[in-house]
Amino acid sequence: MEIKLDQIIKFFGSLKVLDNASIHIRSGEIVGLLGENGAGKTTLMNILYGLYRPDKGVIYVNGHKRYYMDPLYSMKLGILFVQQFPRLIDSMTGAENLKLLLRRDKRNIPDLLREYGAKYDLQVDFNKKVAEMTILERQKLYTLISVILGARVLLLDEPNMLLTTDESFREFLRRYAREGNSILISSHKISAVIDLVDRIYVMRKGKVVADIRDNIRERYDEILKLMFEYGNNRDKEYHVVVGSGGVEYEARENLFKRKILELKDLVITEEIRKINVYVNDREIVSVISIAGKGDKELFDILAGFRKSIRGKIIYKNFDISSDPPYRRVVRGIFFVPDNKLDLISPRYKIREIMGLWSIRNNEISKCLSETSVMYRSPEASVSELSGGNISRMILAIIACNKPDLVIAHNIFSGLDLLGYEIATKLIKRLRTAGVSFLLIMNDYEEALKISDRIYVLSERGAIEININEAYKDPSVIWREMVS
Repeated sequence: MEIKLDQIIKFFGSLKVLDNASIHIRSGEIVGLLGENGAGKTTLMNILYGLYRPDKGVIYVNGHKRYYMDPLYSMKLGILFVQQFPRLIDSMTGAENLKLLLRRDKRNIPDLLREYGAKYDLQVDFNKKVAEMTILERQKLYTLISVILGARVLLLDEPNMLLTTDESFREFLRRYAREGNSILISSHKISAVIDLVDRIYVMRKGKVVADIRDNIRERYDEILKLMFEYGNNRDKEYHVVVGSGGVEYEARENLFKRKILELKDLVITEEIRKINVYVNDREIVSVISIAGKGDKELFDILAGFRKSIRGKIIYKNFDISSDPPYRRVVRGIFFVPDNKLDLISPRYKIREIMGLWSIRNNEISKCLSETSVMYRSPEASVSELSGGNISRMILAIIACNKPDLVIAHNIFSGLDLLGYEIATKLIKRLRTAGVSFLLIMNDYEEALKISDRIYVLSERGAIEININEAYKDPSVIWREMVS
């Protein structure tokens, strides 16, 4: 299938989010759509799939001219959209979601799952409820559902963690493209796509500023400059982010006098041994795990969404193991789930969301400027924000509320390079101001750059890693992750 988007213009109110954007996708290609948070990548995908209508421009599908698409027509053609936060029914299993989407299709669901799972070597637990899945598992689930539904063009919005942690998923994409299908991947993370794609479009401020076709792997610096309007190099991708370990950690040890959180013999699943973790006052502690190997269960138990099998959660010397979620929040804990839309609903206006966190109308602009959130107006819907700007908005709310403890699952997901730099600086500033952090993460490199101490979650429980040794040899971490 051949698709062209020609001179697409889109406004949200008076804000021009797409400015004569043009891209071309051919059969058998993997195409990257790179740009910083708010560059217009997701909006362009929404227009191609039919969730938004362009204000101007033309879409060509196999040479047929259209002025707009709609999701039903796109699905009929075989254009399927795997969103950054896939919209599935949480109370149903993966298999039940597939059955609902197949509607009148009489094919046997278990047979379909076995057939496509084996064909593409994609390990997905279809019997698991969506509510119990991480974002990575949901993205992989919806990708395979899209293939079963007959996708000829896959639109993948910010699947960065999947691309950087799951080689089997990358191999699936290569094979799927070799079969004559097309794949469009939007991302802010150059390293996630640079050795996977056939071509790269770079977007900045709603415009497509480059179409890169040759020697892609050698043009990292050029792409970075096009995305952010300044030069850099691969080794300095997180150049302002310096880990808290080593000399700085030793100098700050005396500040850690009071335990603010302690997990005592906590059993979250029968497959994982007892977890013993503690967080001191003004400390950043990370718990690293492979996605879907206990990270979601740990967060949900800490937030009060599910009960632990055994063990205690001690917060400021109080046992909060039986507390419901709202009581934990009242005690001064701020929870950030893996799926940011569970916290920031796209159905509300920005002003309404900020109001829920006691941020007054006259304080919104100052608060959102803490993390450089790009938005049209406080009256704009959250649905207008990119995934990266939603992540920035959450960080801004944390900065303006200054809770005693933040417990977050993949807090940096969705952030581009600049957003990551802003986030790490903010977290360190908040730590100095008295905020403690327990960060549950799947990216061990991000954990190393931000943490005072690190645990690795595996079947052996939560094992604390010597952070200075991990700096010298990061394999110490991933060896424990797969133990």
